[in-house]
Amino acid sequence: MISCHSGLSRKLALRMALVAVCSVVLTVAGFLAIQVFILKQPILLDTRDYVAIVSFCILGVVMGSVAANHLARQIVSPVRRIAAAARRISENDLSARVDEPDETLGEVQELARDFNLMAVRLDRLAKERKQWRDAISHELRTPLMILRGHLQGGLDGIYPNDDRLLSLALSQVETLTRVMGDLAAMEDAEDPGLQAHPVAVDRLLSDIRSLMDPPLRRAGFVVDWRIAPVAAVVDETRIRQAVVALVQNLLVHATPGPAKVQLQQNDDRLVLTVADSGPGIDAALSETIFEPFKRGPTQASGCGVGLAMARYAADAHGGSVQLRPSDLGGSAFVVIVPLRG
Repeated sequence: MISCHSGLSRKLALRMALVAVCSVVLTVAGFLAIQVFILKQPILLDTRDYVAIVSFCILGVVMGSVAANHLARQIVSPVRRIAAAARRISENDLSARVDEPDETLGEVQELARDFNLMAVRLDRLAKERKQWRDAISHELRTPLMILRGHLQGGLDGIYPNDDRLLSLALSQVETLTRVMGDLAAMEDAEDPGLQAHPVAVDRLLSDIRSLMDPPLRRAGFVVDWRIAPVAAVVDETRIRQAVVALVQNLLVHATPGPAKVQLQQNDDRLVLTVADSGPGIDAALSETIFEPFKRGPTQASGCGVGLAMARYAADAHGGSVQLRPSDLGGSAFVVIVPLRG
């Protein structure tokens, strides 16, 4: 009998051998039962018949063991590879992957595919965690260094301890507060839970307009607000976050001039567009710009989380946010959300 290589192999071999022996025994017993009870003939077996029966049983055991061993190799080999890759991942080697077996081993192939998907996601999460850590460290380090420099200069007498020094220090504290607020908002935005209820989105947008239009005008923007009546079953807080983030992005990064904020209903979807007249965004950034801390070439302040918050809000409703060319000559950010998100 061919040696087996694992507990699973031995179990398969034993089961297959048992099936083979049972098949031979049942076949002989069935043949004898037909001969006695149906054909009414006596059982006449000599030594050669018994030898043949035993030989067939032995042959069945051997063939069953061979087939079981072959099948076990097909099943156990990819499982072993998956186990080895899992050990590598447990040792923080997140690059571990396994080759998927052919489709004849359906469940094993699915197991290998799911394992690879899990490994890819773990690898991506680890890289994103490092990016977050580096980005947060960078965003917090700059205002802290400036704040420390101002305060140390005041203590050393380099800077006079007057209102100007306090004002400079306070501006850096406000920067830190804004960064921490953005990070807290990002954490809330990543929470997939929704508190959806019927919302008059046009009224929500009108409230945001009353808050954002004055600073936009002071910055030199002439915004064309086109707000059509739209009612939707959405999470009001998340929609407000998305709108404010996009309008704030317009205020901070766009060139002052004509701009447009439009709300409309397209079939069973809510469509919100925030468009500017420049300077525009490179098409190569159309995907990464919605990731946290990813920004285009700009000297403006901010953490780069506003567009990510808009994307998270849209995704939570089963919608999307897109970057398109604006008919004003710049960029247009379009949020599309089902009316019953």
